[in-house]
Amino acid sequence: MSKARAKSPFLLIETTSRSDLVERQLREYIMTNRLVPGHKLPSETRLSSEFGVSRTAVREGLKALEAVGVINTHQGKGHFVSQFDSAALADNLAISLSLDRPSLLDILGIRRTLETGYLSRAASLLVENDFEALEELVFRMRLKLKKPTTFIQEDMEFHRVLFRKLNNSVLINILEVFWKLFGQIEERSEHSVDQLTEAVNQHKAIVTALRKGNISRAENLLQVHFRDAERRIAKTKTKTP
Repeated sequence: MSKARAKSPFLLIETTSRSDLVERQLREYIMTNRLVPGHKLPSETRLSSEFGVSRTAVREGLKALEAVGVINTHQGKGHFVSQFDSAALADNLAISLSLDRPSLLDILGIRRTLETGYLSRAASLLVENDFEALEELVFRMRLKLKKPTTFIQEDMEFHRVLFRKLNNSVLINILEVFWKLFGQIEERSEHSVDQLTEAVNQHKAIVTALRKGNISRAENLLQVHFRDAERRIAKTKTKTP
């Protein structure tokens, strides 16, 4: 055994893919050393020595982590831990769940629980500017009914406005994944004019209830909104490209 291998703190196990092994070692390194977004990883040479593998294997492992958004590489500067990328995660989930309706419905159930559970706290922070923003988004949704077309961006922004003042980055990042995931699923699903009209009316009713301080009604309306989405996702057929 070489000196480099003897110094490695990681247990090397047999694997059919060296890059998979190094990728796991890199993840362990990031967590063990408590690296956070913006922190720089050691050089490929140092990682090669520490892991007891070739620089080529380290490079492959780094590329694998970069592909899933864990790190990013700046030419001439090195490799850095990335910021959380909800869009990339939503893209991956959308691909894997687009035909898996039961799992998709489970995830929508989690989103429903989170949003209704936090709605009361979020509503207490809303001010006139927020209500105006919500009403403007509902107005833009209604305009799109004339085409008719979906209003995915307006829908996502509506929910962002509802919860943005909670100052809870973990919750917002989780919800952002759900919003983008369902935006992509809805975009590839068939919708009737009646379904779209009812969705707009539900958003309008939620704003009205929140303006009046009727939180329990707003929570009930949000529950209905999600139940309708669950039924629609369960029944609709995905559009063919």
